[in-house]
Order: sequence, then C-alpha cells, then structure tokens
Amino acid sequence: MATDIELLSERARRKAALAEAGLEKSASFESLFKSMGFTCFSENLYLEQMRTWIHLCIQNHITKLFVPMILLPVISKFLNSDHININLGTIIDYPFPNLPSDLKISAIKWARTQGAKTIIVTMQSGVIRDPNIRNNFRETLSTYKKNVPSRFPLYIAFNSSLLSEEEIITLARHAEMGGASGIYSIAQRKNPTILRNIALLRSATPDNIHIGIIGNIRSWQETETLGTVGAERIISSCPPHEFRYPSFFNY
Repeated sequence: MATDIELLSERARRKAALAEAGLEKSASFESLFKSMGFTCFSENLYLEQMRTWIHLCIQNHITKLFVPMILLPVISKFLNSDHININLGTIIDYPFPNLPSDLKISAIKWARTQGAKTIIVTMQSGVIRDPNIRNNFRETLSTYKKNVPSRFPLYIAFNSSLLSEEEIITLARHAEMGGASGIYSIAQRKNPTILRNIALLRSATPDNIHIGIIGNIRSWQETETLGTVGAERIISSCPPHEFRYPSFFNY
C-alpha cells in the first residue's frame, strides 16, 4: 500500500506535468495579480531608483514591494508622506540564510517598527534532514511568531531544489505546526523541479497556509503556470519595467 508521502508525491508530479502542458486550470487573474509583488535586494539603490520602482508598481497596479531591511525606514517614510498604497515587506536573511535565530528575532521586531507589513524569514533547507534540528526548527518558528501580533503575516522561505520530496513534505508539516502563515520556495522559474515542488507544498498543507515563490519570474505566462500548481503568492525579482504583463491587461 502506498504511503501518504508517495500519494502526495504522485499527485504533485501529475499536477506539474499537466501545468507544463498547459492543461491545468489556473487561479483567477484577479487573485493572482492581487497577490503578486516585486523584490529588489540591492543595498546600493538610491532613493530616486526606488521612487522609479514604486511608480512603476503604481502604474501597473502592483501593491506589494519587498525591499532590503536597511531601506525600510526611508522607503516607509516616502510611501507615508505621499500616501502611496503599497504593502511594504522585507525578506530577512535573503538570499543566504545564515543569521542565528536570536538575530532574526531582533530583525523581525525591528522590521515591524520600520513599516514592514509582511515579513518573510529565510530558513536553511538542511535543517529538516536531522530529526533533532528539525524539532528546533519548529520551536524556532514558533518563537518568531510570538514576536508579532497574532494576525501579522509571517512567512518562511527556503530553497526547495535542495530537498527531496519527502523532506519538502516534512518541512511543510513542521512549518504548519510552527505557526507559519505560509511557505515560499526560493527558486529559479526554469528549475525543472520547481512546478513539482510548489505542487508538493500545496498538496501537503491546508488551505489556510499560503504557498508562494520568490524567483526570476519575468512574464505573466510564467505566473499563470505557477498558479496552476498552487502558487498563490508570486514575488518576482525581475525589475517591474522588464516584466511582461498580460496583453489584455487594461492600464
């Protein structure tokens, strides 16, 4: 008899194959577009460059922008002074998750005070392989959650391409038990396993856990394909002016 992991893996592979072939139904345009955001993670950006990014987001009705934590105070001040309705977020310890947990806790607290409305914390993928460290991962995530209000969206992110199917499912279940609002996979869109991994995360978690991807998504077609396997949150590292929006989009 097949195990739960084997059944979930088979379901995810089938869903990914259908999505790749264009045979799987995607989420609605409205829901995907509302959940889409951009990230720019260079600390060398000037405020004028950030203003350009912000105005491009406004022009294209993008309401989520993730920036390096160090830039939160100045960008939050700029958004507030001009009454710009953009959900400002940050990804802590991105792209290399090497900070100790106590520093991440301090970063979470500070990011909230500096205007971040959404916080994503990167986690090392390898922690899920050792049962002892795995339990610490769940406890650490619970500690992160205790440092934000109960309804504050706190997500985790990890590189799914470094894990096996069983490890992805295990991580998803521990993230749920730790109280994560959702799980992001940090990956290149063209990675051959990304569709399967997103489908696996979606299959292994309840509907109230959001599944997303952070990566070099460059077109609406890629966004739709990711949506068909269960990605509800899309964060593109592509500059807003280079992203290929849907041809039917009404500017």
